[in-house]
Amino acid sequence: MHLADLPVGFEDITNRTHTMPEQVANVQHSDLAGLTTELYDRLDALTAGLTDAQVVFVAEDPAQNEEPGWNMAHVILHITASAEEGMALGSSLARNVEFTGRSRYEPDWETITTAEQIAQRLAESRRMALAFLETWPDEPFLENTYEHDYFGPMNAMSHAVLGLWHGAHQMPQVEEIARQAKAAR
Repeated sequence: MHLADLPVGFEDITNRTHTMPEQVANVQHSDLAGLTTELYDRLDALTAGLTDAQVVFVAEDPAQNEEPGWNMAHVILHITASAEEGMALGSSLARNVEFTGRSRYEPDWETITTAEQIAQRLAESRRMALAFLETWPDEPFLENTYEHDYFGPMNAMSHAVLGLWHGAHQMPQVEEIARQAKAAR
């Protein structure tokens, strides 16, 4: 399985025709490490060779209405926070822990100003995301769900896949920021 194969259909979710657990029922725990590695490998490749100036370059984004475009540091920290949150919540739910709220930490992107910091953040996030997968029991409690305000019922696999899907979904933005930053410098 590859990131492009992740079966997340937001129209089905918003129309309540297929829940997240239903959509990800064919994804196995054994698929998650490979998908996680694929996400971070792609991010590493897209950020490799960037200069410090390119890391903080603010790209133009015509789809962005309320604020200027994002720089590479901003989008990388957002993607890594989402992936880690998905894996953290997935781990808790898989171990039959009751959902008590979000498990998200997104570092202040304005403090990340160098290519070395981007590489360090990606390595740290990869390590943490993969470590959360190691905490799943052999027989995860996939029936342990809670009702998410937007997504409806969510279980361990739903959260893990959602974090990865979010990163894959933002890959074109990462590619475009890298393209604009390299062209400008």
